[in-house]
Amino acid sequence: MAKSLMQVVEERKVWSKATSDFDSVFTGAVLALGLLILVALVGVVFDIAVVSIQQWYQVIVGYWPF
Repeated sequence: MAKSLMQVVEERKVWSKATSDFDSVFTGAVLALGLLILVALVGVVFDIAVVSIQQWYQVIVGYWPF
């Protein structure tokens, strides 16, 4: 049995909406994962910087003559 033109158009609309929803969810998930990695990397960089400053402070205080 052949489908009418209206059925075909309606199926394409439903399929198009479903794929656009999937694309937006997928894009959002990738963006969230990227932001999580970025925040983690920035945290690691700040942690290394603070620890490095603390170590240099201890070295300077250890050799400070006063």
